[in-house]
Amino acid sequence: MDRAPNPWCEEVGYCKYDKFEGDTDERGFDMWSNKFRTRADSYVTWDWDINAPNPVVLNPQTGITIGYKDGVEVARDQAPAEEDMELQNIEYGSDWVRHTMKLASRNPLVPSPDIDAWYNAKIYNSSYSAEFHGVHDKAPSHELYMMDYPGDFGVDIHTHEHEGFEYLWPWQPDEEFHISF
Repeated sequence: MDRAPNPWCEEVGYCKYDKFEGDTDERGFDMWSNKFRTRADSYVTWDWDINAPNPVVLNPQTGITIGYKDGVEVARDQAPAEEDMELQNIEYGSDWVRHTMKLASRNPLVPSPDIDAWYNAKIYNSSYSAEFHGVHDKAPSHELYMMDYPGDFGVDIHTHEHEGFEYLWPWQPDEEFHISF
């Protein structure tokens, strides 16, 4: 969305902002985009000299949230990336690495439910062999990719279009995915 309506106006009567800056309809799903509200890059790499996995590295990032009232920018803020995203359950095998990524990030401008997501990944050092299982809210859009590091080749693992901000509420159903290749 170019500008997303504030769902909390109708849900809880909090209308200090009537819209929030979006990433525009032109963004689509794009593993190289720098437009996002939350992004968690986990780096699973191997030391080829000793043929063993390196420690998994997390690069959590959040974008700037901008609130508007009647078309005028009122405020901007950024959610705390280091508090919102974390790696858990890291295990190393001789030719694989397993980890869990957990994300819980809220709009920093309004009292709101978190954008919740998690996935389990098992990445093998063979060419693009992996297993993924995850769950996320149906809002906003979510995307998961596996990429060469360093490099410029990537594979779409999972994409899911935004279904409506009401899906941020904890009692709403989530989206679940299982992918192996």
